[in-house]
Amino acid sequence: MVSEYQVRVVADAAVDGIAVQIAHRIDGGQVMQLRYALTGTTTIDPGREMPSPSMSLPDDVARPLLAALAEHYGATALAATDRRDLLHERARVDKLIDHVIGAGRA
Repeated sequence: MVSEYQVRVVADAAVDGIAVQIAHRIDGGQVMQLRYALTGTTTIDPGREMPSPSMSLPDDVARPLLAALAEHYGATALAATDRRDLLHERARVDKLIDHVIGAGRA
């Protein structure tokens, strides 16, 4: 069975935040919508750890969620993109420093 998760994040004014839509596409074109429902709350005394996670996601759901959240909030999901940008900026700064040092020697 081949499956693929797709995640979409949209603004949700009703909660002054976001709505997350998770679809699980399965062979044969079927799509299942995953839903997270708040089934209750637990009050925790100050200084105590939470007894259980609020939500657990497998990596094949969490990674597309990260990418969708990053896109929604204007960040990059991939560290490689950040690294390329950093190296490009570093090359520009190195060139400027060489120019300034060269001008100081003249």
